Amino acid sequence: MSFTGHSSRDSIDSSEDGGARLYSPSVSGSTHRSDREGGQTSGAGTLYGSSTNQSQYLTGYPPPVNVGQGQSTALVHSQALQSRQQPTSSPQGFQGYGPSKTPTLSLAQSLQNLSIAVSNEQNLHPAYKELLQHSRYAQQRIFGLRQALQRQPGLPREFLTRFELDVQALTGDVVEQSKAGDTLAAEIKSLGSECDRLKAVIGTQTLEHQRFRDTAESRLNVLNEELESEREKTRRAEGRAAYLQDKQIADQNMIEGLKQQLEGKRNLWMTIHSDPEERAMVLATSSQSSSLYTGTTYGSDNPSSSISGDEMSRPGSSAMISPPVHSQHPAPAVNRHGHRNMRNSGRPRSSRSGDGPRHPQQTHSGASEYGSPVGRKAPLTVIARSYPAIEDDEATAEWRKEFQKLFSLLEGFSKSYTGGAGVGVAAGVKQQSPVLWNHICEVLYPNNLQNGNAHATYLINDDQARPYLVLRLLVQHIVENILSYQGWLGFDGTTDKELTDLANRLKTVDLFKTHERQFAVDGQAAIVSRITKHPKFLSFQNWKKNDHFAKVKAIVGPLLSNCQPKSTTMGDASYDLFSIVDSAWMLSGRLFNSRLSFQYSWGETCHKFSHELHEAIDTPEDPRLLQSKQMRLKLVAVPGVTMRNDQGMSILPKRLLKAKVLLMQ
Repeated sequence: MSFTGHSSRDSIDSSEDGGARLYSPSVSGSTHRSDREGGQTSGAGTLYGSSTNQSQYLTGYPPPVNVGQGQSTALVHSQALQSRQQPTSSPQGFQGYGPSKTPTLSLAQSLQNLSIAVSNEQNLHPAYKELLQHSRYAQQRIFGLRQALQRQPGLPREFLTRFELDVQALTGDVVEQSKAGDTLAAEIKSLGSECDRLKAVIGTQTLEHQRFRDTAESRLNVLNEELESEREKTRRAEGRAAYLQDKQIADQNMIEGLKQQLEGKRNLWMTIHSDPEERAMVLATSSQSSSLYTGTTYGSDNPSSSISGDEMSRPGSSAMISPPVHSQHPAPAVNRHGHRNMRNSGRPRSSRSGDGPRHPQQTHSGASEYGSPVGRKAPLTVIARSYPAIEDDEATAEWRKEFQKLFSLLEGFSKSYTGGAGVGVAAGVKQQSPVLWNHICEVLYPNNLQNGNAHATYLINDDQARPYLVLRLLVQHIVENILSYQGWLGFDGTTDKELTDLANRLKTVDLFKTHERQFAVDGQAAIVSRITKHPKFLSFQNWKKNDHFAKVKAIVGPLLSNCQPKSTTMGDASYDLFSIVDSAWMLSGRLFNSRLSFQYSWGETCHKFSHELHEAIDTPEDPRLLQSKQMRLKLVAVPGVTMRNDQGMSILPKRLLKAKVLLMQ
């Protein structure tokens, strides 16, 4: 048994003498019917052969089928099989199917399930086109194989029956594959449509986004321009405000300077012109004038009754009343108590042209230190202004509060940790800390070690005086090493040299050369400001705080009271001591940034007590009574502090604090 078949997928055109060609859906042809009867094949006809063109095809291949627009290959083959005439009797090898359903009809029904669309193949997906092509090849093989087998004579019926079953199963597989391909094609088409829809939506959203972006950018540009315009207005307003503020400060400084200058000139004029009548005329003119008047205050019982009309109108009086405003004469000297001396010039009264007669009963006498005439019968009294020892203006009160806060912390620390019983403390300091002992002696009696030794022993062994001695040592270290320029040394060589040079200049320049002094003060403030803005400032600050803490700890440690274990006392004191060092360091920065000059006055031991310079802390008696008793200084615990502003017209210092002292007879 043999049959002819072709493995090539290319179309082969046969000649009319029996040449064969493979099946192709694009080849046109007519529907053929089989002439096979009783298991015999007639001539060279095929299952789909006809009397006109049976000789055109080889055995084993189906005839060409005309596939119309929108038809599938399976549908065309199904129609061709159904158009074949049914035999009157079952052919040999197909008795088992019965007259109602032959294998050919079963195969045709299976092929009807194929729905592979072959139209518009140029629009199909490449994978779907590949599947379509392989389905066609499978159909060609199935029909060719079946046709060839039917032409072979003498095949067993059982074989043909099984063969037909296999062909049906194979056809069913092809049908399932085709259905799956159709499903995938439909899904691909649906996805393509969805993709097109999404592309359209994205395109619309892109256009909408672009329009929104253009609108937002345009609005943002407008807002940026408006913001820049507002910023420019703000900068101009801030510049104007800063200019007005600076101008206000400059005007206030000028007014203050003019006040001080006018005050000095008026006091100078009053010192030179001791005639009460001339002073009364000046007082009357000043009280009736709207000009600035902040000088010495005057008082009288009835000024108008002592000044006659001819005296007010006499020639030459205007020359005495109107001293020059822009005089370059300095203000009169001020004594150490802050009072201006108002002495009588003692000059004889010379007659002036145009002067009227004087009152014969008036006698001239000298004025006291405070300006009150003595032994004069004139009804006019002149009282000079007495300057207080401590002035309570706003700046003075603020700085006084700062120093009082620091000194109170130090005093509280000293009383808490060095007060109470201290038996043998002096001997312990001498043996364990000879350097500290020599320092204490030098503080109490400079350049006099013998007196310093005795006085230090007395103060340390006295439980009431020892805390104030520790207070003196701590305050002196802070004032000399933290609040001064030395507290800022060590940052680098350049700043150290600049600070030292400026400090030496302040020591040598005269007090009345305010511009030179202020130049040095401003230079120190600029250097400190530069240090605080440097990136290394924090590490420098920590180093300085720890260094000062170690130094003051060395001072306090040997002088702690022995009421409790020293380890416990020192541990508790360390926290408070470091807090005090931190407060002193912060105050030092503020002092330099203020561009003011601060002086600290320490009275020497055994000097006399003065109620204007000192404040007794160990007795509640009246300071004037203590001064009258000629009490002497046993210890200066806290220095007197004065403040001076070299930027103004006046060089008079303002006392912030009096020195706190312990007294002895």
